[in-house]
Amino acid sequence: MEPLFKQLQELRRHAEALVKIEVCSELKEEPLGPGDHSIENLQKGSCSHCGAVPWLETARRNAGRWEDRPLVVLSLFDGIGGVWASLCNLGIPFIGYSCEIYPQAIEVTKRRYGSVSHLGDVRKLKRTDIKETVVDLVVGGFPCQDLSCLGRRDGLHGTRSRLFFEMLRVMQVFSPTWFLAENVTSMSWVDRDEITRHLGITPLEIDSVCLTPCRRQRIYWSNIPYPRTCPRVKESEGTSIQSVLDPKVEVALATKNTCVLTKNITEIGRHSMEQVFNLQENKIRYLDVTEVELMMGYPPQYTNLDFEGYAAKSRTRLKTRCRLLGNTFSVPVISYLLSPLLNRIIRERTRCYYLPKSIRQQDCAIMASGEIWAMYNCEQRPNWYAKIVSRSGGRFDVSECHWEPGMKRGLRRPLHIEVIFLQLTKPYELGEPDLWNTIRGTGLFVLTDKVDAQSTWVAFSHRVTTVVEHDHNCYFIYPGKAEVWSIYDCGTEARYLVYVAESTVDKEKAVKGAPGKEGFSARCRLLQRKTQPDLYTLLDKEVVYDDLGVFSFRAPYHFLNERDTLKIELATKDRERGAKGDGPSRKRSRESDTSDYEELLDTELEDTGGDSDI
Repeated sequence: MEPLFKQLQELRRHAEALVKIEVCSELKEEPLGPGDHSIENLQKGSCSHCGAVPWLETARRNAGRWEDRPLVVLSLFDGIGGVWASLCNLGIPFIGYSCEIYPQAIEVTKRRYGSVSHLGDVRKLKRTDIKETVVDLVVGGFPCQDLSCLGRRDGLHGTRSRLFFEMLRVMQVFSPTWFLAENVTSMSWVDRDEITRHLGITPLEIDSVCLTPCRRQRIYWSNIPYPRTCPRVKESEGTSIQSVLDPKVEVALATKNTCVLTKNITEIGRHSMEQVFNLQENKIRYLDVTEVELMMGYPPQYTNLDFEGYAAKSRTRLKTRCRLLGNTFSVPVISYLLSPLLNRIIRERTRCYYLPKSIRQQDCAIMASGEIWAMYNCEQRPNWYAKIVSRSGGRFDVSECHWEPGMKRGLRRPLHIEVIFLQLTKPYELGEPDLWNTIRGTGLFVLTDKVDAQSTWVAFSHRVTTVVEHDHNCYFIYPGKAEVWSIYDCGTEARYLVYVAESTVDKEKAVKGAPGKEGFSARCRLLQRKTQPDLYTLLDKEVVYDDLGVFSFRAPYHFLNERDTLKIELATKDRERGAKGDGPSRKRSRESDTSDYEELLDTELEDTGGDSDI
């Protein structure tokens, strides 16, 4: 294997390079591992350890030579430039702008991608800072400290994660053609639902272990079409730990590594990394920071700089490198998500997105007064419906915290949500064996006069978006496009799931309260359950429904790894990752019914979601 400095010399002579990459002259002259992770190969998209040769090269070959102008790309919370490495992997030329405030991260990006312009703090970004009239792509992995299971769990409106609303502001100012947002999967469903609402895009969850040697569960929102099929390279040798080692000298004692965090690749936390056995010395060691770079899709020594002020402090420099890697993207995953842009037809057929009318953080809280929300009934079906009257405490204390003597500083008031329940109108109740836990979840509903209070998120499922309001107290609820619904077959008493591809209803007829005469029709695709109970494959087989009564309840979902695999939430176990400060669950109380019934939720489960650096 040629030394690294020779490959860098070849890179400088590579006249066909699409993007200028400035190479740090301080990289050590050491041989590369069998994966050959030179900066030249990163530019050419042939980083073999992450499986790039089979799937990235195929994508680039199928797309043909890039003949359009370079993309104008704005990377928010840019870190060490994972976006630029991903674009180079794909061979997409770009004019880059970076927003980052961490000095060492800025230094790495400047040394590796000298053509990228640095704009500093995202909160100070203005339209005049970018001279181009069109911004093609905005990418942002906004801070996760208030969202992660390892953090404070203050939610999206916490002091650090609220920078998400700065991303909304930037998107409003620059109106990019495409966007890509990223964060941790361990956030509560409340935060995920709120982000989804503001961006108007169903997210996709992916663990980098599918494409690389290390685990990194993240969730993404993008109006770039999600790839239909994720490369099947998870079990290949090119995505194992061994791919970053010399097999003649060392053997990995595990096939995959845990999630890379700041704290588990330093000397203190190195026991969290996997072990390597040296065949020549008969000794065990842990994976080091350079091997972590390789596993995450960067060239070796990518972060090994003499950071300003750290020249004589090698230990401090190591901790800095660990921190940088713990907060960066997985390059192969970002390459995978951006790969559809190689297709000119996709680039020319933009998918629209709609931002909130107000992007101020104070105006963007979830559960606004007057919204209709679905709640879980006693049978774990989310077809109780309630209108939000008011909410306070918890995440809604966004402007200032409510302090009392003896309270810890910054502690928020308990969550309190007041709702008024809806019930089916008489014509739609006919045929229901249990009016308390109805089978159908569609039809004409009317407001009751009973106000109830909830002190937890757990009983809530989702915001109802396909609803026709009539006279301020009647609501017609029906299945909407891109929703997943449970279908009830009264003949077999069986249920199955469908994805609504398209639906129509005559709104004037719908509010008249005549079942079967609403002018309803829905074209749906069947869903096939996988071995894992909450995973379903979206089939091409379609069924048309004209009977509104077969739709039992809507199930929240997001995509997993690819756009034809859905992860569907069918019970309150998926609601139990509440925001910090949630109290015990409160249920809907039966009016004039004193019989006991099973609690909707008995216990709070410990959050064991994906990892995040704090």
